[in-house]
Amino acid sequence: MDLRSNGNYYINVSMQSQDDNAQNDTASDSTILIRQDIALDSIVGIDAQTQHLGGDTVYVSALLRNNCNMAVERFTVTMELDGETVVTDTVIRHLEAGDSIIHAMSVPYVVPFGTKEQPYYFLELSANIPCDGDANNDRRSVVGVIAVPDTVDLQVLSIAQPATDSGEVQNVMLHVDVLDSAMTQLETVSEYINFINTNDTLEYAFSLTYTVPNYDGSYYLKAYADTYANDINTANDTLTAKFACKRNTTGIASHTAADWSVGQNEPNPANATTVIPFVIPEDAEVALTIMGVNGQLLHREIVAATAGANRVTLQRATDCPKDERCPVMTMFCRDGAAPSLQIKQAAFGQPVFVGC
Repeated sequence: MDLRSNGNYYINVSMQSQDDNAQNDTASDSTILIRQDIALDSIVGIDAQTQHLGGDTVYVSALLRNNCNMAVERFTVTMELDGETVVTDTVIRHLEAGDSIIHAMSVPYVVPFGTKEQPYYFLELSANIPCDGDANNDRRSVVGVIAVPDTVDLQVLSIAQPATDSGEVQNVMLHVDVLDSAMTQLETVSEYINFINTNDTLEYAFSLTYTVPNYDGSYYLKAYADTYANDINTANDTLTAKFACKRNTTGIASHTAADWSVGQNEPNPANATTVIPFVIPEDAEVALTIMGVNGQLLHREIVAATAGANRVTLQRATDCPKDERCPVMTMFCRDGAAPSLQIKQAAFGQPVFVGC
């Protein structure tokens, strides 16, 4: 008997045999209502307020409910992004009437790139079961918000063609001034452009870097070219753009001993090798320096360290001489974001590194 279609089924039961009273051999009053329906109640993991950058991957789930009056064993869930199918999952799960589950989609979707004018995308999930009794509760959708960062593309687009026989521009000096919010010059970065052909447009990327001002507020970058002989219009040789900056208060005083420390050398006194344990609060390149008390450099190396516990192994060659007091070791972030740490040295030839 096939009861897979929705609707009312009338059941007629009879016996085919010879007896004295055939009037009571048939029953036809039974009625069975068959109704298959999977409802998709909500999308879990994304809403209309949460913003994601373009290119982010986002995993979502579907809250599903068996809205039938019978158990279901198998159905599908489809995810679409801006009208294009991302994936269709087949869900094999025994659900009694009224049961609910949260199904995590097998693959994420990738947030599209948006613009300030159009920072939205459309995500839709749908549940599908054969002979669905109510197609109005199968779909749920959400309008996602794309986080579009503020960007400034600073370029010196062109230098007017000089009145020369060749039409070429050679050895042009470009400058970028770093100015604070009061337009006071803080720093200048300068580089040469060797050659620009006639009527060419050159997009030049500086190899040198500048330091972002360390305060809360804004600063300016001014890019300009030195005056070139026979330049017929110097008014278009300069561009200025405004940027935001934030004070960086990272320092040893802002971290607890558990965030920033150097431990006892292992073993103590040192043998053929010595291991120096240390802890830093964030990923950084750390410069480790060991010097004698008279200032002689005994050892220096740059260590790529991660946030948390780290260990550096030193060879015997870095030990201080037997007849001198042991050296002082300093350790500090290579970019200078945090103050130096000094580890004082014990006497008479064997290092005893003391944690700060």
